[in-house]
Amino acid sequence: MAVPTGPSPLAPPAPLQMSDSDLSRLANEIARDIYPLEDVLHQFKVDAHFFRDHILSHPRFRALYSEAYSAWHSASNSNERSVLKAGVLFEQWLEEANRLFHEQGQPMSAKNDMMKLIARVAGLDKDKVQQGVAPGDRVVVNINLSAAGRQEPIIIDKTASSVSYDQVLPSQAN
Repeated sequence: MAVPTGPSPLAPPAPLQMSDSDLSRLANEIARDIYPLEDVLHQFKVDAHFFRDHILSHPRFRALYSEAYSAWHSASNSNERSVLKAGVLFEQWLEEANRLFHEQGQPMSAKNDMMKLIARVAGLDKDKVQQGVAPGDRVVVNINLSAAGRQEPIIIDKTASSVSYDQVLPSQAN
């Protein structure tokens, strides 16, 4: 976390005027270290010198930041951290994708591939998703035949594309 140095031209002596919720959100954003500190402070409308002189030394902020930093950087959080950072990277790339999409010199096939990717990420490619059970999805059928003289249930556990009628209705050869 890069903290601005030098004398504060503002240095207001006023006490900290942030709610606990805002302080917690600010601590979390800084602990994640996804965006530059200046951008985070701008998002929260906090002057860098005010942050250095009043927020950074505030005991409540220090406790919230320490807790957020520990939680974010723990080994058990690596998957969530990676997913969030990849999402941020993708979001930042969208501006470049938009520029390339509207650039006349780019081949149409590349534009088409880019739009397919963006549609998939945005969930707009619904025509590929079927209602109900899609091939390859797991289906478990539990049939209790105890009333027909069988004591144990028959459980069929197959993929949706491989279940046949013979498995559901076995022949009467028994």
